[in-house]
Amino acid sequence: MRTIEVVVLLGMVLSIGSRSSFAQTGPSHRQQVQMHERRAAEFLKQNNPEQAIAEFKAIISLDPNNPDAQGNLGAVLFFQGNYPDAVSHLRTAVKSKPALSKTRALLGMAEKRTGDFSAARLDLEKAFPKLEEEKIKIESGMELIELYSGIGDLEKAATI
Repeated sequence: MRTIEVVVLLGMVLSIGSRSSFAQTGPSHRQQVQMHERRAAEFLKQNNPEQAIAEFKAIISLDPNNPDAQGNLGAVLFFQGNYPDAVSHLRTAVKSKPALSKTRALLGMAEKRTGDFSAARLDLEKAFPKLEEEKIKIESGMELIELYSGIGDLEKAATI
C-alpha cells in the first residue's frame, strides 16, 4: 500500500470504537460488533485486508447502518482497486454520516475511477475544504484539478 493509503486506512479504522452506531439492542449484540471491530483493526495492522473485509462484513450483517463499518469496508476495497464495490459502501457511510470527510473524499476518488465524474466532482468539492490531513487533502486536490481540467474549467482548477 502507498503511504497515503496506510495513513487513511489506519486513521479510519482506529476511530471505529468511538463512533459506532447501534440500534437499541442488548449488550451481546454490542459486544459482538466490538469484537469484530477489534479483529478488523488487528487484521489491518497485520496487513491482512482479506480478513479485515470479512470482519467488516460481519459487523454490517449485525448492524447494516453502521457508518464506520461501511466506510472502513469501502476504504479497504478502494485500496484493493475494487472501486465499484467501494463506492456502494462509501456512499452508504456518507449518506448515514455526512460529516465523514475522509470517507467522502475516498468516495469521490472511487466514483472518478468508475467513470462517474459528476458525482466524483460533487463529493470531492464537499470533502476538500474539510480535510485536515495533508496527504489526503493533496490527493483529493489533485483529483479535483483533473476533473476540472477535464471539463475545461481551468479557473476552478487553478484555485485548488
